[in-house]
Amino acid sequence: MSNSDKPKVTFRNLSVLAYANGFTLWHYRTTHSLPEILNTDYFHDAETHLAVNDMVLVNARGNSALCIVVHNDGTALVKLH
Repeated sequence: MSNSDKPKVTFRNLSVLAYANGFTLWHYRTTHSLPEILNTDYFHDAETHLAVNDMVLVNARGNSALCIVVHNDGTALVKLH
């Protein structure tokens, strides 16, 4: 699968729920699966919005998860917790 075919973040589905002291709690809804979302490149286009330790509440194909941004140096990497 080429990079252009990989699923990626859709900004209209990424919303801020709360913000305080440099921390953001996000909500993200998608039709992609959780394994697709946890791909290290999935949130690449959102790198300027997501900060390390931000949390993302994800609703994916009827499944929910709490993810934490664990790395962002040009590619926002989220990890399921």
